[in-house]
Amino acid sequence: MIEQARDIIAGVLTHLDWPVQRFPPANPTHVPCVVVGRPLVEPGSTDLAADFGVQVPIVVIGRTMADEDAQRELDTVADAVIDRLLASYPFTVTADVESVAGLIYPAYTITTTVPMRLCTLEGKT
Repeated sequence: MIEQARDIIAGVLTHLDWPVQRFPPANPTHVPCVVVGRPLVEPGSTDLAADFGVQVPIVVIGRTMADEDAQRELDTVADAVIDRLLASYPFTVTADVESVAGLIYPAYTITTTVPMRLCTLEGKT
C-alpha cells in the first residue's frame, strides 16, 4: 500500500523538467528537485471512498535562500507539481525548509492523499 501510493504519485510527476526522487539529495548540486516522501496512512472516512487514505508528502527543494531568482524557480517547480495533482488528487501546500548536506534550503511540502482500497482473497480477510 505504501509503496504503491509512492509509485502512483511518482508516476504522476514523471516528465517534469526537474529530477523526481524518493529521497532527499545528498549534494546541493542536485537542487532544485522534487522528493516523493514517506507516506502517512490513515483509515478512510466518509468523504474518502476508500479503505485508507495514504498521505504522500512531496517536497520541492529549491536553491539557496539568498537568491531572488532561486525563489522564483522554487515557485515554478511547486506550480508544476500542483498542476500535475489538480485533476486527480487533493493537496495542501506548506512553506518549509530542508537540509541538504548540512545546509538549509527553501522548500515547499505539498501533501496529497491517495485513496487506497484493500483487495482480499475470497474467504480470507
